Amino acid sequence: MTVAPVHTRGETPAEARARVGALARRFGWNATSFQVLEPGYRYFFPDDDACVAYVDTGWAWVAAGPPLADDARLAAVAATFVAAARAAGRRACFFGTEERFTTLAPLAHLLVGTQAVWDPAQWNETLAASRSLREQLRRARAKGVRVRPLPVDVLGTATGDAIAALVDRWHRAHELAPLGFLARAAPLPSLPDHLLFVAEQDG
Repeated sequence: MTVAPVHTRGETPAEARARVGALARRFGWNATSFQVLEPGYRYFFPDDDACVAYVDTGWAWVAAGPPLADDARLAAVAATFVAAARAAGRRACFFGTEERFTTLAPLAHLLVGTQAVWDPAQWNETLAASRSLREQLRRARAKGVRVRPLPVDVLGTATGDAIAALVDRWHRAHELAPLGFLARAAPLPSLPDHLLFVAEQDG
């Protein structure tokens, strides 16, 4: 078992995140799966085929979503993580999970909220069934809002700086609770194969 604050096996933080990214591509189904690549997480690797991203609060290891692992191993990896936290003098919990995890891992759980879900493959049906959504799209077009894809190397460009400033303004206007590590908006540090889009008005 390996417990590392950011990296392990002599890896740099970027190499560790790349390894976690590969696991997220293989096993990531939770809404938080790719958020664990943002700065601020520690990574628990029970082996090469599983990872738990977490934050150490000083009294607990709070995992960001379920483990990145094969479904058949979710319960075992979760139990290993809990045992490692206990050995380190910490409690453990998994925050921001979904029913798929609570069904497979026999842990006590509590519903604290729900999230909106939509399937891009059913966009036409969704649009046809929602008059209010069609109206919002009409208003956006009338106001000259346009959407375009962004290159993955947008960081450091004028567009990237503008997005970073917008996100910063949003953060300052919306004070986050202590668990803000899963409510943070950090869209730019992404994987190379992610698709990024920007909605613009008047440039």
